[in-house]
Amino acid sequence: MGYLVYAVYPVLIALLLWKSKLYKKGEYNEEYMDISCTKALLGFFAICIIMHHISQKMWAQIQSPESLRNALHPFRGTGYLFVAFFFFCSGYGLMKSSLGKEDYHKGFLKKRFLPLIITFIVTDSAFQFARIAKGVQGFPANTYSWFVFVIAVLYIGFYLCIRFLKDKAMLGIIIFSVIWCVICRLIYFDTYWYNSVLAFPMGAFVAKHYEGVTKRLQSKYPIYLIVTLVVTGFFTFFGLSGMRIYNMLGTTLGIEGSMQVQTLLQLVAAVSFSLLIMMISMKLKVGNKALSFLGGMTLEIYLVHTLFVEMFCKQFIGSDRKFYYIADPFLYLIVVVALTIPAAFAVSLVRTKFVPFVKDKPYTAWAIKVLRKTAMVAGVLLATAIAYYSITSHVTSAREKSNVEQYKAENITMTEVDGKSMSAYITGEGERTVLLLGDATDPAPSLTMRPLADALGDNYKVIVPDLFGRGFSDSTKKARTSENIADELYDLVGKQNGGKPVVLISFETSGIIAETYINKYRNNVEVFVGIDMATSDILSAYSDNPNMTKEEVYYAVKCSGKRSRCFSKLLNLTGFVRMELISYSDAFARGVMSDHFNIIGEKFISESGNNESIEEQAYMFMDGRALKDFKLPEDLPGLILTYEYSNKDMNPKPYDLYAKLISNSDIQEVSYIAGNIYFIFYQPETIDKMVDEFLGESN
Repeated sequence: MGYLVYAVYPVLIALLLWKSKLYKKGEYNEEYMDISCTKALLGFFAICIIMHHISQKMWAQIQSPESLRNALHPFRGTGYLFVAFFFFCSGYGLMKSSLGKEDYHKGFLKKRFLPLIITFIVTDSAFQFARIAKGVQGFPANTYSWFVFVIAVLYIGFYLCIRFLKDKAMLGIIIFSVIWCVICRLIYFDTYWYNSVLAFPMGAFVAKHYEGVTKRLQSKYPIYLIVTLVVTGFFTFFGLSGMRIYNMLGTTLGIEGSMQVQTLLQLVAAVSFSLLIMMISMKLKVGNKALSFLGGMTLEIYLVHTLFVEMFCKQFIGSDRKFYYIADPFLYLIVVVALTIPAAFAVSLVRTKFVPFVKDKPYTAWAIKVLRKTAMVAGVLLATAIAYYSITSHVTSAREKSNVEQYKAENITMTEVDGKSMSAYITGEGERTVLLLGDATDPAPSLTMRPLADALGDNYKVIVPDLFGRGFSDSTKKARTSENIADELYDLVGKQNGGKPVVLISFETSGIIAETYINKYRNNVEVFVGIDMATSDILSAYSDNPNMTKEEVYYAVKCSGKRSRCFSKLLNLTGFVRMELISYSDAFARGVMSDHFNIIGEKFISESGNNESIEEQAYMFMDGRALKDFKLPEDLPGLILTYEYSNKDMNPKPYDLYAKLISNSDIQEVSYIAGNIYFIFYQPETIDKMVDEFLGESN
């Protein structure tokens, strides 16, 4: 049944060509940019965008033959082209309307924003309910709703240019769009936030010079069509894969430079594709009732279909949870489309029929007035809150600076490693030494892992290091590969433990470092304990995309980390960063760190998202792939602990993946811990007891 997915191509062609009209030589569709034509094309491209998102999920997640996973391959990397035509038509429509009306800017934002807001609220609410059901809340709930925010930004830019620049409005729109692209690049937004945006000013340009553009294109139509087709094909082909560019220019540009070239190619392809579709419309008039129906609710289709794309794929919102996984590609496609159309129509009815603000009702003006005043009050309150939190947060950080230094002097040991100072919390005086590694995203393991270190310290000497760039350690320019980190840890242990073997304990992502350490310094490890640790199989099942090259994964993770760092800096600037500390407060509500929670907060604010941590996480995926065949050495006692909650509703279960690491069941085992991963912070005695029992057995 899965191979029926290939039927999508003749169906789409039939949908496009049904009742279409092809004009003879010398004849043209004089209505090629009228709303009836563009509406039909947008309806068609709305379906293509559904195919695009389905193809991405099929490629990455559906467990089926490669021929089926790649069945919709032409759609996988071309979604931005379909979106570009939406931007093109939007720019065209706005400019055309403004040219025929001098006071077009009056009421512009209300007319444009209300439909967006209503549709977004309705669809995002439905998405949020689904996320709550799976415990993966977030805002916006719909991770595909970037289009709403981008088109809103373009609306604002268009309004400002038309309102204040008058005759220079067109130039202003172009500059505004380019600035948006630059900003997105600087703050490391994913390329889909901007790689199709330049089609918007191009659409506005065509509308402003419609007659001249039409005459020029029709004067040498075959030549212009061929040139546009070749340009579109060339830039689309080379813009499909950053690795293609990397393979050609990687030695000069590196992976980051290659990806930037890919984005530039896509920007050109988006504009060229929009012009190509416009030119084809001059000769082929597309339109039928089905496309007109779809074209009347394109925004609703875009925002609704993604819910069903996620609900029936293997991993909901990229998490470790799922709703109703449909493995058969054809059935997956049919279910998504079949549910999207009626759901989108229902949302469109809410927007057009049932919401008073979008209809000419006597109380509409009153409602808008109330909303405007509410927005003004909310804006004043928000500005006041930002000023208050920003000032108090920075004052608090300045006041706590001396306390941080005092804590460091009293509790942290500094060791020279590779010519720099590495900090560590060292406690206990047992015969055995524990090297306890924290998660890669932890800004200061010497602080957060202290409760467990203190519990273990009753029987062992415990070393909890801050890797370079985190906690109280120095920064470094050395690549944050797992091998380099393992070398640094070996140097640290040698100086703090006299070179004696250690009990190596890793938590979460430090599992990759621990496995690398074992491979390289097996004789320096007497026992291994992993606590919900990352492994090659864990990363592959829940985070990594095996279809991407290691360079692509490295670049994607690094951009994600830099994007998070930009967001953290914004939160720090406004002072709202301290609200994130609420999640830490529960973990450290009792015990020794409750008395030093302010120290944790300051290190969280100052160290989160630093370069070393970002690079460490990026290398983690590359290094994890190299450990695909890793197993614990047969003579190494090993205990792998996984929390019961971590295995809930998961397929495959981490427990089963950890079992693959066992090479000698006589001295190695996998066990459950009741609860969730946060227990390591506020119930360390549970882990301490399990480690004590295991070490007693492995003497």
